[in-house]
Amino acid sequence: MKTLYLHIGTPKTGTSTIQYFCRKNEAFLLQQGLCYPDLGFRFPGIGQNRNAYFLSHKIYDAQKNRLFQEEAREREVGFKKLEKLFARQDCIVISDEHLWNEKEIDETRLRNIKERMAEVGVTVKAIVYLRPQDQVIQSYWAQQVKEGMRLSFSQYIQQEKYRYFQLDYEKRLQVFSHALGRENIIVRCYEKGQYQGAEQTILSDFLHIFHIPLSEECKDSDVLQNTSLRGIYLEAKRLLNQNPAFCTKQNFVVKRLLAIQESRKGNSLHGAANYFSKEERQQCTLEYAKSNEAIAREFLGRRDGTLFYDKPDFREAENTLSLQDMADLCGEVIAMQEQEINALKRRLEGKTLRGKLKWIYHKIRGN
Repeated sequence: MKTLYLHIGTPKTGTSTIQYFCRKNEAFLLQQGLCYPDLGFRFPGIGQNRNAYFLSHKIYDAQKNRLFQEEAREREVGFKKLEKLFARQDCIVISDEHLWNEKEIDETRLRNIKERMAEVGVTVKAIVYLRPQDQVIQSYWAQQVKEGMRLSFSQYIQQEKYRYFQLDYEKRLQVFSHALGRENIIVRCYEKGQYQGAEQTILSDFLHIFHIPLSEECKDSDVLQNTSLRGIYLEAKRLLNQNPAFCTKQNFVVKRLLAIQESRKGNSLHGAANYFSKEERQQCTLEYAKSNEAIAREFLGRRDGTLFYDKPDFREAENTLSLQDMADLCGEVIAMQEQEINALKRRLEGKTLRGKLKWIYHKIRGN
């Protein structure tokens, strides 16, 4: 049976790591009968490993008007490419976490995908990883701070900024289930104790879906993508975001803070922090309890309704950054930046004029 697997996230469940792994080990996976194709699409700001993004891509003209026909044509181009691949492949995976949160990916759109692939004898299945909602909310906030958000976690919770995200898992899964068929929904839990495969990692679990063991030649390919700032490093970035020069998605501060964080692993002062208050986490856990129980019973066959086995962390929120911590971190960031600038100057001084121009050109292009 020819099958198209839609890996739809959810976000914050190792999706970037899985996509990176599949792209890097494309040849190995093909040998195992699993195709993770590059469909040739390139979208500004979207990583090339997200090969299912064409299904939800929005196109606008210069006046910011949606070009719905252009979008439909683009999707059809993607379907045609998949159709050609299925002429010689039986199992194809495409992945994009945006499919989970995108409200336009509704039953109608999903049925269209199902029917379009059925025309060429292909069944569509969805793979979804679920993570405790309180962890997801905290992770979303941390990512947005890394990219420039200025709100504290308490402000983020009070203003309910997280409501954009599809956190009622049962409600969202029913959309996919009604469109694709209950038997075509594969639910996994993003939790160490529930990972399948000998290695018990997110990668061994993902490959276990296709009965593929994590090969020795691939074990060094699980490089974490989209590394998170944590603890005092995240708080330092949030405070620096008050300055427009530092609140951009990509700037030198993030790179430096990540390097310092990595160098101080194991130091309790510099570990991961808990941002929820005990009461906030209890409310969050209670809000989604029934939804999670329904998923455990319906999609995983667990009579006791337990979806996640790890107990929630009900510690009180931590005050993770003092003025002295902030001063020390900023001083170290400045020193690291100065060292790199001086090193670049020394490299430039040793080059001919032609070499300098060539070197500057490649630096500007990011090569």
